[in-house]
Amino acid sequence: MILNFLLVINNMNPYCLFYTGQARAFHTGMKPAFYKFCGKVNTIFLTEPLFDEDEKEISDNDCYPVNQYKKENLFIKNWRLKRLAKKLVYKYKPKLIVATSDMHSLFEMYLMRYGKQIGAKNVAVQWSLIVGSTTMANWVDEMNAHQRFPQWIPFDVRMLLAGLRKYAGHFLYYWILPILAGEKPFLGRSSYILRVGCSGMRDSDIQTVFDNVFGMVFMMNGVPREKLAHFNPFEEKPKPFIDTKILTCIIPSENQGGIDRDTNGFIDSRARLNGWIDILLTIKDMANNWKIYISLHPETIGRGVLIDMIQGLSKRFVFIDKSIPIENIITRSSVIVGFPPSFSTVLYKTSIEYPSKKIISLDPLGEKMGDYYKDFTGIRYIDNLEELKEELNKL
Repeated sequence: MILNFLLVINNMNPYCLFYTGQARAFHTGMKPAFYKFCGKVNTIFLTEPLFDEDEKEISDNDCYPVNQYKKENLFIKNWRLKRLAKKLVYKYKPKLIVATSDMHSLFEMYLMRYGKQIGAKNVAVQWSLIVGSTTMANWVDEMNAHQRFPQWIPFDVRMLLAGLRKYAGHFLYYWILPILAGEKPFLGRSSYILRVGCSGMRDSDIQTVFDNVFGMVFMMNGVPREKLAHFNPFEEKPKPFIDTKILTCIIPSENQGGIDRDTNGFIDSRARLNGWIDILLTIKDMANNWKIYISLHPETIGRGVLIDMIQGLSKRFVFIDKSIPIENIITRSSVIVGFPPSFSTVLYKTSIEYPSKKIISLDPLGEKMGDYYKDFTGIRYIDNLEELKEELNKL
């Protein structure tokens, strides 16, 4: 479906409005989508701050900064984003609008709403992993119940309060903000705040999916089958030069805790940090004479303090600057280790692009969301440190 439409618009030479998403989203999956869908179309980029190399790559095109993630009064930002989306859609009257989602951000929802009004084709691109909305909703609710409310309150009451807090956020985001901007509410069954449904259930005409497996997840979440189109931005690359002495650790942002898979008990920040330290020290001892790079999620709470603490363990731990795409290091690495909870898109992407690399997903604490990669081809799932030692001993 999507390819037939692209053949038509390429011959018409119309405009395309292309929202980049944040730096990681654009570099990981949206940039390949641009070359696939808009390479022969007059493209107007609606940009967030990007990696330097990506900004240079699109600099010949017209670009409008969106900056919807900068610190700004929410109500002022809402009004600004609404005006910008409407201005650009009615100025260029695009035949095609491409974005990262049709439900996550205010700007994308405004953009696709106005696109629909002028008859544009709205395309939402899957650029990262997705899980069942019920699984994600339960995990988020439990995390909020443990982290946001005093522990003396009974857990069931905390879960109720977490749910009420979530519904208040949904009402503000999808109802109050558009009404205050002079628009109708964003009605629909999907909600990023409630963790209900997923992208593809609102104003997008096409929702791309990596493959049939992810397509089934989208459909189980509520996306109509006829909206789905296959597009995987990741493909096997020519085997690069590999320095066999580089190991890269992928550390997620969830440093404040997790949920035990068996007991539903809370894994607090101290247990999380101690777990990461045990893994790092194991890697340091077993991967002797290796270069050890660490990619720490840019949104990690207390990022600076965490970096100082880890570097205090060993000078061999080198952190990748968040202004540099992690792919620049992954390409040269022969081993990639995903720290718990391990559900980073980087592991999936690397397993497809460089299947010869050793990719390890760790789940030593047995936590919810930690076993995401348990059955993935090309990714070694490990749930204890002894098994990790055995695997590293093979290096």
